[in-house]
Amino acid sequence: MATQDKTAAEIRLQAGIDAYNDGKLEAAADAFVAAEKLFRQMGDLKRAGDSRSMLADVQRENNLVEQAITSYQRAMQLYREAGRPLNEANTALAIGHLERQQAHLDRAQDAYHNAQQLYMAQDNVQGLGNVALALGHIELQRGNTVRAADYYQQAIAYFERAHETINEADARRGLADMQRLARQFDEAEANYQLALKVYQANRDLFGIVDTLLGLGRVYLDQRRLDESTNLFSEAVKEARPLEYDLGEADGNLGLAELAQLRGRVDQALISAQTALQKYTDKRNALGTANANRLLGEINMRRGQLSYANSTMERALRTYQSIAYSIGQAETIVGLGEIQRRRGLLSTAVQSYDEAQTMAKRLQ
Repeated sequence: MATQDKTAAEIRLQAGIDAYNDGKLEAAADAFVAAEKLFRQMGDLKRAGDSRSMLADVQRENNLVEQAITSYQRAMQLYREAGRPLNEANTALAIGHLERQQAHLDRAQDAYHNAQQLYMAQDNVQGLGNVALALGHIELQRGNTVRAADYYQQAIAYFERAHETINEADARRGLADMQRLARQFDEAEANYQLALKVYQANRDLFGIVDTLLGLGRVYLDQRRLDESTNLFSEAVKEARPLEYDLGEADGNLGLAELAQLRGRVDQALISAQTALQKYTDKRNALGTANANRLLGEINMRRGQLSYANSTMERALRTYQSIAYSIGQAETIVGLGEIQRRRGLLSTAVQSYDEAQTMAKRLQ
C-alpha cells in the first residue's frame, strides 16, 4: 500500500511539474496540492515541502504574492520538520525576495537574515553570497549606497570562494552601480568590464545587455555622449531578439536622456514614451517611475508645466510605494523646479528643503 501511495504522490508531483512547464498554472497548482497531501500522509515531509514550494512558485507566477509567501512559510516548516536546513534556507530567501518586491524591506531583511543563519550553519558559501547580494539590493532601495556596496563586496568574496562566476559577475555589476552613483567612474567602469568578460565567456546574453546598460550610464554621467549612445543602442539591439523588454526599455530610457542633453526634445519624448510603455506592460514599478520622472523633465523643457507636474507626481507616488529613496529625492527636486517656474517660490523652497533633507539621510 505504501508503495502505491508513493507512486500516486510522485505521479501527482510530476503532473504538476509538467503542467507548470506547459504554462497550465491552475492544473499545476491542483496537482501540487494533491501531491503535498499524499506525501504528508506517507510521512515524507521533504517531498511534501517540495510540493508546497512548487505551489508557491505557481502562486508567485500568478502574482498572488501573499498566498505565495504563506506557501513558502508552510514549506519552510515542512523542511524544518524533515531536517532539511538548506531547503529551509532557500525557501527563506524566496520569501525575502517577495517581501522586497512589495517594498516590505524590514520583513525582507528578516527573511534574508533567517536564510543567512541557516546557510552559515551549513557553511554554504553560495547561499551566503545570495543573501549578501539580496541585502545589497535592499540597502540600495533604502538609499544606503555605502552599505549596499559593502554587501556587494561581501557577495563577490562568497561567490569567488564558491567558484560561481556568473553570480560573482552579478555582484560585481551591483558594486559598479554603487561606484557609479558615488561618481567613482574609473572603478565602476573596471567592474563593469570584468563582469562583461564573464558574461561574454559564458554567453549570458541577458547579463551582457545589463552590463552594456551600466557602462552606458557611466559614460552618460561623464558626458561621453557618443560612447554612451553607442552602448545604449547596442543594448537595445541585443535585447530585442531575446524579447528582453526591460533591457530594451532601459536602453530607450538612456537614449531619451541623451537626446534631452543634446536638445533633441521630440526625439527624447518618443524614446521616453517607448520605454514607459514597455515598463508598464511588464508592470515594472521602478522603470515606470524612472520613465515618468524623465517625461516630467522633458515636458518641463517643452513648457508644458501642468503635464510635467502631474507626471512627476505620478513618479513620486510610485517611488514612495516601492520605498526607493534616491528616486524620491530626485523627483522632489524636479517638482521644486516646476514650482519655481510657475512662480510658486515658497512652495519650491519647501520642495528643495525636503529633497536636501532626504539627500542628507542617503549615503
